[in-house]
Amino acid sequence: MEKLRCVFMGTPEFALGPLEALAQAPFIEIVCAFTRPDAVSGRGKKLVPSPVAAWCEEHGIPVVLLCDTNHVLHSGYSEIV
Repeated sequence: MEKLRCVFMGTPEFALGPLEALAQAPFIEIVCAFTRPDAVSGRGKKLVPSPVAAWCEEHGIPVVLLCDTNHVLHSGYSEIV
C-alpha cells in the first residue's frame, strides 16, 4: 500500500503529540512541517527553535519556517509536492 503524504503545521509543545502519532502511523509519510521562526529566549537572547522544529530536526523531517501566512522565511525542503 502506498503511504499517504502529509504536511504538518504546528509550533507549540502540545502539537508534538499529534506529530508523533502521525510519524508512528505505518501508512503516513510526513514530507515536511511548517512552523514559526526561531525565537529569542533567556537572558542570553539565544535563538531557540519551536518544539515542532526541534523534533523534526531530530527525526530528519524538513522544516519550513513562516514569517506569516503569506511569506516563507526559510525552507529546508526544496520541493514540497
